[in-house]
This record gives sequence, C-alpha cells and structure tokens, in this order.
Amino acid sequence: MSEQPLPNIIQLTEQFQAALAAKDAATLQRLVNAYTDMYSRLKVNIENLAMKIELAGGEMTFGQIQRLTQYKDLMTQIERQVTDYSGFLKTELSTAAKNSIATAGSDAKIMLAELLGGDARIVARIQSLDPRVVENLLAYLSPEGELFNRLSNYGAEAAIRASQSIVTSVGLGRGPLVLGAELRKVLGMTLTDALRTARTVQLTSYRESTRANYIANSNVVKGWIWHAKLDGLTCASCVAQHGTRHELSERLDDHYNGRCAMIPVTITNPNPDIQTGEAWFKEQDEATQRKILGPGKYDAWKAGKFELMDVSQQRPDAVYGTMRTAAPLKDLVPDGD
Repeated sequence: MSEQPLPNIIQLTEQFQAALAAKDAATLQRLVNAYTDMYSRLKVNIENLAMKIELAGGEMTFGQIQRLTQYKDLMTQIERQVTDYSGFLKTELSTAAKNSIATAGSDAKIMLAELLGGDARIVARIQSLDPRVVENLLAYLSPEGELFNRLSNYGAEAAIRASQSIVTSVGLGRGPLVLGAELRKVLGMTLTDALRTARTVQLTSYRESTRANYIANSNVVKGWIWHAKLDGLTCASCVAQHGTRHELSERLDDHYNGRCAMIPVTITNPNPDIQTGEAWFKEQDEATQRKILGPGKYDAWKAGKFELMDVSQQRPDAVYGTMRTAAPLKDLVPDGD
C-alpha cells in the first residue's frame, strides 16, 4: 500500500495537545496559588528570625541561631506547611491524572475513527477502555509508589534545605535581609519541583492511556509514530525521535515536561507519510540547529562525529522506568575524538 499523508491526524494531534496544555496550565496555576498562600504564612516566621539576628548585631554562630525560639518555630512551620502543601499536590496529581486518562481515551477513539473512516464496520468496533482500568495499570500513580513517597518527604526535605541555607549564609557573613532572600529561593525549589511533577504526571498519564487504548484496538492499530512539536522549545532528543515508528509494547518515554504524542499506525494506513525529525533538522538554518543542539554539540555534529539520533539517549528513572533525554557532548564525543 502506498504511503499516505496525514494532515488531519497531525492537526487533531496538535489540537488535542493544545487542549491538554490548557488543562495543564489550570492545574499549575492552582499549585502556584496554593504555594503563594503557604509562603505568606511562612514569611512571618522568616521575618521573625531575621529580626532576631539583626537585633543581635547580625553576628551569630549557627549554633546560637539553632537555640533561638524563632529558628525552631521556623523549622517546625516549614516542615508542617510544606507537608500540607504536598498533600494538596497529591490530590491535584490524582485528579489531573484521572482527567488525562479519560480525555486520552476519548481522543484516541476520535483519532482512530478519523483514520478508519472509510470502513464504518471497523469504526463501530473501536474499543474504549474504562479509565479506572488504565489508572490501575500505571504503577507511578500508586499511593505506595516511588512518586508519592517522594512527595511525602517534601516537608522534611524543605526544612533540611532551609537549615543548610542558614548555615551557608552565616558562614559567608550574609546579613539577615540576604538570609530572607536566600530562604525564599530555597523554598521556591518546592514549587519548581511540584510544577514539574504535576506536568509530567498529566502528560505521561495521557500518553499511557492513549497507548492502552491503542492496544485495546490492536486488531486495527499496529503501532505508533513519535510526534514532537517542532518549534523553538523542542529538545534535540525529541527532534531526533520525531517520525520514528514504534511497537505498541513500547512506551513514549519522553523526559520530564515532555510534550510529545503518539500517532497511530493502522491497517488502513500502514505507511503514513511523516517527515522524520532528522530530515526536518537538516532543512533548518544554522541558527536554529545551534539553538537546538547547543554550540558544542552543533560543531561536533557538523563535523560528522555523531548522528542526530545518537543525541536521544534512554536513561533509567525511579518513577517512570525510563526517560529519553538529550545526551551531553561528553557522551557523544569521547575525549580525544
């Protein structure tokens, strides 16, 4: 069978991804709002400690600071408030994952109906999995799994980071105002990780639900093709993977915050005409290629020291099993080559 273009499927894929991004943005905004409220409560304790240090002339050893009531109150409140925040995050993650799983099932049915539109009898037999079945298949959503265990440690880890920041500030002779700014930065790491975690769970759940629904229809779906949004935000690994064909048994193991999607390969269109990421990359101007690879890797690639696909490397991940990321130059070009 000759190769066929998939303009409608590409458009559908990007339309679904845009809708998912909008839901993602709403989830992230709720997390930001909750963090802002949490920090406003901690700010009083931070200011109380800074004021106590300032009243002492700004020169105290860490041991002296540790004995302050204001320090003890701050450490207690950080652990308590961040632990409460992690509980809120767990609820948001569970809700977002369930919504993504259900949405993916619906989107997969629309996608397959579009591809199988020429045969009404086949379209009528498209299966849609119960979202609860898919949810139970995803180990990272287990309350006893690695992901939720990490979230349970948020409070204790935040308190440790805050304490270490105070040690550093005291050791460098920084004043109480600088100490406050440093603590704000350290506590902000909790928000950064929460946003990354929420986005990754939402996107991964959508992709895995999509794949599960393709598997449920394996009588007509024979595999999937990696689709990356080829724009200025796409990493070299995803560019390299774009257009590659995969078995239904393979996960789309994108990196954290990865936006890639799966286009089904069906019996009605076994050889879809999709340009590979490597072909697209070679068509771009030097400025775009340098931006995607980075100057060092670009120079080595241009010199023929590695192929673009070599950049995409699979690495183990404790939560998701494996993830594909862009390899550093030292892994691509050993010293002396």
